[in-house]
Amino acid sequence: MPPPPPTTSAAGEPAEFRPGPAVPLGPARAERDWLARAGCARPGVDPAWFTAEEDDHAAVALARAVCRGGGCPVRLWCRLYAEETNPWGVYDAETHTERTRRLRRRREWVA
Repeated sequence: MPPPPPTTSAAGEPAEFRPGPAVPLGPARAERDWLARAGCARPGVDPAWFTAEEDDHAAVALARAVCRGGGCPVRLWCRLYAEETNPWGVYDAETHTERTRRLRRRREWVA
C-alpha cells in the first residue's frame, strides 16, 4: 500500500485546514494507484457522475451511492486526497462545496 498523502503543507500547517482552489480532476486519475481500487473505477461506473455540476442531483446521488453503498475500499485515502488537494467533484461522497464548508468549519472551530 502506498504511503498516505502528506498531512502538512510546506508551511507546516495541517493540510486539511487549507482548502485550495478547485481543480478539475476526477476519480479516474491514473497517477494515483490507489484510485485503481476505488469503487468509482469499477466497470459500469460512469466517471462523469463524480465530476458533474453540483446541481445535477441525480449524478451526485449516483456518485454518493458508489462511495457509500458500494463498499469502496479506499474511502479514507479518497478523503485525505480531497482534503489535501480540494479537487472539483465528489470524493468520499462529498461535493467540493460540502468539503470546503466542512474544512472551513473545522478551521474556525480550531482557531
